[in-house]
Amino acid sequence: MPLIPSSPPALDGKSVRELQSLAAEAVLPAEAPTRPVLSRAARLHLIDQLSRWGGSGLAIFAGAAIFMVMVIARDMPLRSTAFALMIFASLYLCRRYRKEFRRGDRIASRPFRWRSYYAATLAVVSAAFGAGAFLILPDGADPQTIMQTLALMVVAASIAAAFHIAHRAAAAAAAG
Repeated sequence: MPLIPSSPPALDGKSVRELQSLAAEAVLPAEAPTRPVLSRAARLHLIDQLSRWGGSGLAIFAGAAIFMVMVIARDMPLRSTAFALMIFASLYLCRRYRKEFRRGDRIASRPFRWRSYYAATLAVVSAAFGAGAFLILPDGADPQTIMQTLALMVVAASIAAAFHIAHRAAAAAAAG
C-alpha cells in the first residue's frame, strides 16, 4: 500500500499549467467592493475637509452645552459645573488636535493618525455631552422638560455630526 495517495484519474497526465488553470477556475471569483475604493489623494482631501469643518461642529457642542448649563441647570451649580468641566475639557483637547493639524505641527505629517486621534477625542466629547442628560436634568423633572432637553441634545449632536461628515467614523463619533 503506497503512503502517498494517488491522484484522481481525471487529473492524471495533465501538465502543471493545465492543473493551475483548473485550480483557477475552481476558485470562486472575488466579490467586487460595494463602494469604490478612494485613492490616497481623495482620503487626504477628506481629512483636510474634516479639519476645516470640524471646528464648526465643536462650536455646536460648545454652544449647546453653554445653553444647557445656563438655562436648564441654572439651579444646580454643582451638577452644571461637573458637566461643563467634562464637556469643555474634552472640547479643549479636540480643538487642540485640530489646531495643531491646521497649523502644520508635527502631527500634520501623519494625517491618518491625526484623523484617528481626532475621532477618538470626538467620541469622548460626544460621551460627555450625552452624560449631560443625566447630570443637568433636575430630579423629578416633568416629561416636557426631559423631552425638550433630549431633543436639544439630539439636534445638536446631529448638526455636529453633519459638520464631520467628511469622515464617517468621526461623524458617528459626534452623533454617538
